[in-house]
Amino acid sequence: MYHLPEPQVTYNKQFMEKFGKENEDLAECTKEWSAREEPLKKDKHGMYSTSSLSSSYCFAATMLCRLFGKPDVNKFSSEWLPLLDAATNATIVDWAKILSDNLATAIWNYRSKRTTTQRI
Repeated sequence: MYHLPEPQVTYNKQFMEKFGKENEDLAECTKEWSAREEPLKKDKHGMYSTSSLSSSYCFAATMLCRLFGKPDVNKFSSEWLPLLDAATNATIVDWAKILSDNLATAIWNYRSKRTTTQRI
């Protein structure tokens, strides 16, 4: 049986706060992530364009969209910047818990919308 390695960090509020303290200037932190010479820019909803990222970051953002069940992989949330940084720098995050929590949420949403009289 395959065993995931022990996580080095846990994706929680403290992880987000630590990333924010270590990277107060997000433009400086993300300047090497861009596929172009210009820094990453977010829209009025706080979303970044996946296509503006270099290939490794673009792949990681697309996988996060899939992991979190987002229907549109063309934009990603600014809340994912710490996860993108960890994923592309080989930091072992608690991916199994993240996946498990998201799967549990998806199942709960499905079951709450389904009535017992519906056929599947």
